[in-house]
Amino acid sequence: MEALVLAWPGGEHAFRLPLAQLELLQGATGCGPEFLLNKLNLGQWAATEPFEIIRAGLMGGGMDAAGAKDVVSRAFDRHP
Repeated sequence: MEALVLAWPGGEHAFRLPLAQLELLQGATGCGPEFLLNKLNLGQWAATEPFEIIRAGLMGGGMDAAGAKDVVSRAFDRHP
């Protein structure tokens, strides 16, 4: 599976959710991927879930954990 390239505040970044990142995301949110997607679609998401989804996707696209957290934190601080 190829990574998507997302235009993001501060540049373009690869985004991908392979199995390792889905497992990380499930641990961080307590939700499986399909359940989490349904929560987002229904507007029933918790405040940290979008942050965790994007962070995991950036890591799956090749960014290190600290860099992904920094990029997402800066974007969320600027664009809540």
